[in-house]
Amino acid sequence: TVTSNVVDFANVSPSNGSIAQGGTHTVLAQVFEPGVTEAAGQGAGISGWIGYSASDTNPNTGGWTWVAATFSSQSGNNDVYTANIGALLTPGTYFYASRFQKTGSTEYRYGGTAGFWNLDSGILTVNTPQEINIQGNSTTITSGDATPSTADHTDFGSAVLGNTIVRTFTIQNTGGTSLVLNN
Repeated sequence: TVTSNVVDFANVSPSNGSIAQGGTHTVLAQVFEPGVTEAAGQGAGISGWIGYSASDTNPNTGGWTWVAATFSSQSGNNDVYTANIGALLTPGTYFYASRFQKTGSTEYRYGGTAGFWNLDSGILTVNTPQEINIQGNSTTITSGDATPSTADHTDFGSAVLGNTIVRTFTIQNTGGTSLVLNN
């Protein structure tokens, strides 16, 4: 009997995702090892990670950051692991893959979107967050400002009952993505 130092199968999904800067992207990875992952619950002796890189390079080379993945569920004979990535990433394109290691081994098995990694990393796009600039009376109202001011038209002053005070406020999109206003 030949015993392998690496798991028999690994992959990663979804194949792509898009988040605003500061958001997170949940990545799933499946692993199969005969006699270990078929039973319900987490198979013993396997550790998993989700890695990301700004370069679409082989994940077994340098330049990848690895985040510990946690067991989340069973899918057939496979154990499913998840990790969130992206919270600290700046806007740009990133590539992600999985890696699994059996206890006692120094080797990893890398997973891509089609199974074992073979130039098929998942792709994460991190966008500049939506930013808005609110102006009253052509004066910017600072985010979090709770002090009414006549300069920016947030102080409506007093009004005679039945009279109307009209103020116009401008909402500007200063971010890198479309601004959608609802309700």
